[in-house]
Amino acid sequence: VHMATPQFCGTSCHAVMQPEWDAYNISPHSNVACVECHIGAGTAAHVKAKWNGLHQLVGVITTRYDRPVVAGTHDLVAAQETCQKCHAPERFRRDRIKLFAHYSLDKDNTPKFNAMLMRLGGKNPKTHKWEGVHWHANPDNQVRFEILDDARSKVGKVTLLSKGQLVAEYLPKDASQKPVGMRTMDCVDCHNRPAHLSDFTAKAAVDRALFAGALDPKTPFIAQVSVELLGNTSAPREGAEARFKGELAAAYQREHPEAKVEAAVLDKAAGTLAALYLQNVYPDLKQGWGVRRSDLGHNAEGLTNPGCFRCHDGQHAATLADGRKKKIGQDCDSCHTGLAFDQDPAKFDDTLAAMMPAEE
Repeated sequence: VHMATPQFCGTSCHAVMQPEWDAYNISPHSNVACVECHIGAGTAAHVKAKWNGLHQLVGVITTRYDRPVVAGTHDLVAAQETCQKCHAPERFRRDRIKLFAHYSLDKDNTPKFNAMLMRLGGKNPKTHKWEGVHWHANPDNQVRFEILDDARSKVGKVTLLSKGQLVAEYLPKDASQKPVGMRTMDCVDCHNRPAHLSDFTAKAAVDRALFAGALDPKTPFIAQVSVELLGNTSAPREGAEARFKGELAAAYQREHPEAKVEAAVLDKAAGTLAALYLQNVYPDLKQGWGVRRSDLGHNAEGLTNPGCFRCHDGQHAATLADGRKKKIGQDCDSCHTGLAFDQDPAKFDDTLAAMMPAEE
């Protein structure tokens, strides 16, 4: 029984699994046991998991394991056996506003926010049609695609079937690359890190901390200095807070001597930077910024992240019966509508202003 607990998965091989264990513990799925997502149903799945576990044990004992540890192309269990035990794909999700907080690397940490109306969709209860982002969850449709690399960041031929009948085959502009596998699209092809949260860039981590108030946006140059210091991913994790205290003071003295920042403010900032560093950077495992990525969207958080554009790249096209070419859709408004771009949140209307954190 103990071997099926998150504590066993996360701490028995702690040096290896610490990054995922730390990320799991701050995720919305932290009350869901690891085995419920990583092991499929039935005897065969459990036997496979035990066999894989033996290989992993040998790797840990001999220290012969990948750094960083990554899931292989074929290692994830199908969503029908995991996600959909709790999440009903047919449930309609209404439009939702999402704020994207960004702060410039200038003296005033100038806020430039984007606001998007996310068209989550699903099966519309009025029209009974599948729409929005969750059109892809329609159980009548099957989207199969060729995997061109182990990271599943490149997609070859895309085949769309409806109720088992072929609708179209979309070929990429360059169809010469040999695929490493085939996959039927499901939840984890977009929601690839639902239970292991991390910041994908130092800038994204600093933006999040400024938005939450863990870093004070009124502190001159705090965004620029913080991003710079967090960029050093070779520094040891031990003594991180003390190190950041010294580095912050030195950085301000060296780069911005005109900015008079109180020691207490820098001490609080050092604690925040240490927390961000310890949550995301593991030098011994070669895990730092940009190693992980989210496929939930595209070009997210400063990364050149294909996400949706693996298929919706304007390059995948099918040849119709009459000889015409039809590309996979790239209509942005099908998934979201922009409400504000690079806007000062002080100028938000009442609806968007209500989404801002309350000031102390």
